[in-house]
Amino acid sequence: MNSLTSWAVLCSLLLLYCPALQAQEEAAAPAKPWEIGGGLAFDFSQLALINPRVGAGSNRLGFGGMGTLYAKRKSEHFQWTNDGSLQLGVQRIGKKNRPFEKNQDVLRLNSRAGWVLKGGKLSVATELNWETVLLKTLEGNLLNRPDDLPDSVQLQTLARFLAPMRLSFSPGLDYKPDENWSIFLAPFGLRWIYVADDDIAALNVHGNETGKNSFLQVGSALKIGYTKKYFDDRVFVDSKLDLFYNFRGKKIDPDERASPKNLDVLWRNEIGWNIAKNFSLNFLTEVAWDADVKVLIDDDDDGTPDREGNRVSFTESIVLKYNYIF
Repeated sequence: MNSLTSWAVLCSLLLLYCPALQAQEEAAAPAKPWEIGGGLAFDFSQLALINPRVGAGSNRLGFGGMGTLYAKRKSEHFQWTNDGSLQLGVQRIGKKNRPFEKNQDVLRLNSRAGWVLKGGKLSVATELNWETVLLKTLEGNLLNRPDDLPDSVQLQTLARFLAPMRLSFSPGLDYKPDENWSIFLAPFGLRWIYVADDDIAALNVHGNETGKNSFLQVGSALKIGYTKKYFDDRVFVDSKLDLFYNFRGKKIDPDERASPKNLDVLWRNEIGWNIAKNFSLNFLTEVAWDADVKVLIDDDDDGTPDREGNRVSFTESIVLKYNYIF
């Protein structure tokens, strides 16, 4: 592991642990209370077919989940919010000798701290974001090689932990007109994409510059958040829109469709229905666009990706979630 990779791992670990350690230290002081909570969500599906009819399909086993954790501190002059989330999902179609395919894999950590100005609605804030994947992924989104694949056939590794990873730093202003809305504007921010694997970096699909393991983006960030409960707190809505205008944006292939070439978009939505104490049924969606990151494109809609390119990426899931405040 070279020095640059070691530096990336160190920054990642610091971002992961420092807010949590600081939260524990300050939570012990009665004058600085913290609100700590989180949730666990699970998704499971199974289908077994024995001597199926012609055209009936294949066996299927799929499971996944989502975990969230947050720590918030709020006083008259200072606000600090830390949160993390992990989404994982795998499935296997066919017999037991078939490998599992990865559906979802994203680990995110966020921390925003702000000094509240006079009036209480506006604060000078700084935000840190970190994102990566956990599981090693081979071509076809496989977690391992099929047993019946000849040894002469090589499968390219597409991703693994810290390959890729993203680290962003955004100082700016955080405006909260009420308890439901949050508008964060950073006129100048940094976003660093790093791929801690030379072979994966050579694929040039994760946003790193050609011939390099990283890409430093300089630009402006706008983040809008909305959260509210409805119908006597039985239904809650949480929506987050993240926009980043990269001053150093790369050009998209001229054959691709015309799209904003320097604007990165991430829009996450969650609608939950409380069905029992601490339990909710949640509907989640995520829309993403990044001109520097390739996605898999299915031109003929046959379920098999035909090529890589730039498109809007959409993810949707329905999960049963257990929520708890410590």
